[in-house]
Amino acid sequence: MLPMSYYTVQWHEEPPHDPAPVATPLHSTHWMPLEGVAQEWAAFGAEAASSTAFLIATGDVFLALSWETSALRHHREATEGSPRRAPRALLACLEGLHEASRHWSRATYWLGREAATSAQALAAQTHLLTHLASAQQHENRLACLIREVEREARRLPRSPQPQPEAEEVQP
Repeated sequence: MLPMSYYTVQWHEEPPHDPAPVATPLHSTHWMPLEGVAQEWAAFGAEAASSTAFLIATGDVFLALSWETSALRHHREATEGSPRRAPRALLACLEGLHEASRHWSRATYWLGREAATSAQALAAQTHLLTHLASAQQHENRLACLIREVEREARRLPRSPQPQPEAEEVQP
């Protein structure tokens, strides 16, 4: 598997050897590099290792990032691979995005629960609320991505469905 940086560089920059790049759905503003997000949440998880809620939230964040990385791979396959495989690849992409969204939602839940029940110092509470807002933003971003990919899937040409042959009725 290629490192995540391969995807992000290809995602946001046009190749220097291509003088006239073709706009593709890959230039969505909702896909984003995930390396910085992973580093941010790894640091958060390390700092908050004494809190069960923080560890669960951090685990869910990494599951979300994993699912989103998988979704990106399937999206690239759908848009750059064989047109015959595009429908299946977009379905796999949507599955990954839905799973990622579910895990961001769980992270939001655990962080919100901790924020509501915690009696932390102001600096720690601010740090927690910053990460809660970040999780909510990622959850919203994924909702936009899901809608985008669903629109792409609806634009795919439909393959003709085989029609059953009519049976002749004997008198």
